[in-house]
Amino acid sequence: EKAQRATGELQQGRAGYLALWREILRVSVEDLKTNYRRLQVDFDLWYGESDAEPYVEPLLARLREQDIHFVVASGRPYIGLQDIFQDSPVQPDFICDNGAYLVEGGELAAVHTIDREKLLRLLGVLGSLPGVFVSLCGLQGCYVLPSVENLPPEILSFYQKSKIVSDLTKVEDEIFKVSVDDIHEPQNNSYPALQKVFGDGLSLQISAGTCMDVMDAGINKGVALRDLQRRLGITPDETMA
Repeated sequence: EKAQRATGELQQGRAGYLALWREILRVSVEDLKTNYRRLQVDFDLWYGESDAEPYVEPLLARLREQDIHFVVASGRPYIGLQDIFQDSPVQPDFICDNGAYLVEGGELAAVHTIDREKLLRLLGVLGSLPGVFVSLCGLQGCYVLPSVENLPPEILSFYQKSKIVSDLTKVEDEIFKVSVDDIHEPQNNSYPALQKVFGDGLSLQISAGTCMDVMDAGINKGVALRDLQRRLGITPDETMA
């Protein structure tokens, strides 16, 4: 909680935090320059993406005036992404949950749910593995077990708006993504276990560290982008990433 509060104050421009962050940035950039010089690589500008924040909302407005859709694509749930843009006068479109959930114009445009029988088999496999924490993303919200409180703070922050339930198999919702936090790292534990049982019957997306997202077979951000292109009548030649 202290870290979240400090991060919020930094983003709001608290002078002391900004001064400390700038010094950390200066030292880090100097170290990066040293490493890049060893690779014989150099850059003209070292602004960093943090300098772009004041230009985001005017850019979104300008894009919308020209009927250009800006799309946020992420593995995170819509509820978390929506919070980031909640104060923006121009709302982007969202490809969420690694392509399982698509929002266009503030409305749900497409969702790819996991068959109930397959979901229960999936939960059974994950429940048999050591060191694995599981959460569900559905149309009515996200669901976690009470053991969520045992997660590290940096992971726990992703589950702040989830509903705590006693049994994930009893959740009555249409589930489109299963999130896995695996202390043994997915590539060594949960990923091969699911591959062995389901083969290509699931889409597995490992992210940094201990996290992995599980969607239905063939689901990814590219699939959601094609859904959006068809919905808007936009061709691949008119799309830029």
